[in-house]
Amino acid sequence: MHTFVDKHNCKVLLLHIPKCAGTSCGHFLHKYSSKHKWYNLKDGYYNDHLPIHVAKQIVDYDYAIAFVRNPFTRFASRYSYLTKSGYYSGYENYTIDRFLDEKPNLSDCPGSWEPQGWRKQHEYIDDSVQTYKIEEHDPINILNKLLGTNHTQENVNKSIPTGLTEHQKDVIINIYREDFERLNYDLY
Repeated sequence: MHTFVDKHNCKVLLLHIPKCAGTSCGHFLHKYSSKHKWYNLKDGYYNDHLPIHVAKQIVDYDYAIAFVRNPFTRFASRYSYLTKSGYYSGYENYTIDRFLDEKPNLSDCPGSWEPQGWRKQHEYIDDSVQTYKIEEHDPINILNKLLGTNHTQENVNKSIPTGLTEHQKDVIINIYREDFERLNYDLY
């Protein structure tokens, strides 16, 4: 989770939903916002992926935002990050089917691979949070608008796209059905 001050001097809370551009946003804010704070509880459960109900207990803010992502591409990104990024060894042979079947909570992959890595996006937000779909709104452009700046930033944690079969999509829909419905994403 991040806080920063926007161009109107309002304190903004940015919720970091795993695999929804949070790390890229954090690096951007660290570089271009003098009043940025990156919260990381380093507790092995939330780390910096705090849901709004926890964030409300920790920080004061004027308004909250979050970036959300199509559950299919979010899943594919998380799978790719673990198995193809080279950050972690021993998972290169995980197939998507095995990954979906086992739903690993791998303790050597802090952040998006512990229990919060499988948490549904809607569990991070409530009706008070302004959400932006990253398929429709570039997160860095949104941050530039809020800050009144015009900087560029490369994405961090780039993922290798992974195609999904219809069966795999069915399994992902069963896991993340509420995200599809609450965030208004098409099932197919």
